[in-house]
Amino acid sequence: MFKGTEGRSLEVLADEVRRGGRFVFYQYCFSVLIMSFKRPSPIYYIPPGQSALTQGLLWSAISFFVGWWGFPWGFIWTPMVIFKNFMGGTDVTPEALSDLGIDLSAPAVAAPAPATLGFIQFLTGPLAGQAFSVPEGGMYIGSAPAQGALTVQDPVVAPQHCWIGPDASGATVLIDTGSLTGTFVVNATASTQVQQVVLQPGDQVFLGGQGGPVFQFGH
Repeated sequence: MFKGTEGRSLEVLADEVRRGGRFVFYQYCFSVLIMSFKRPSPIYYIPPGQSALTQGLLWSAISFFVGWWGFPWGFIWTPMVIFKNFMGGTDVTPEALSDLGIDLSAPAVAAPAPATLGFIQFLTGPLAGQAFSVPEGGMYIGSAPAQGALTVQDPVVAPQHCWIGPDASGATVLIDTGSLTGTFVVNATASTQVQQVVLQPGDQVFLGGQGGPVFQFGH
């Protein structure tokens, strides 16, 4: 096991290496009396976006404090290994991947798309033109930002105006959660203020009635 790979599956490592992750080792030098020794560190995994310099500081510090004393190799090796470590160490990514059995030439397996109940697209209001997926667990719509909610900043939209999600049968329902301005659904047959309704593709929902934001439901 290489340092820094703990908790990562082979699939995750392969994906991260494709995005710039790499495996490196550092060098350090130490001297005992007149004898000097140069050794490699363990191999470290450096995730994408992280600098390899940090992991090399320990080995550079060891070399700086105990590497100089041997003559002549302590004077020669110490600045060499410190410079190499500050440059990011020695890259051994191909060898490490081979040891792990990771073949980057194999096509990456795409993660499955999250399950959704459909989507809503705003036709008017502050989010006009934007579309949002309805997650499998449902979501609230309102003017107050909240985790798991879609925020619509409009005066006629209540802080927690309505909820869209599955009912017991798996159908997608819209529930008004006590808004004062109301929730209205317009479809091919009627325009109705609703407390709860099963949504059908093409239904248009008015938050707060005429003049409020409007979105259309679809699959």
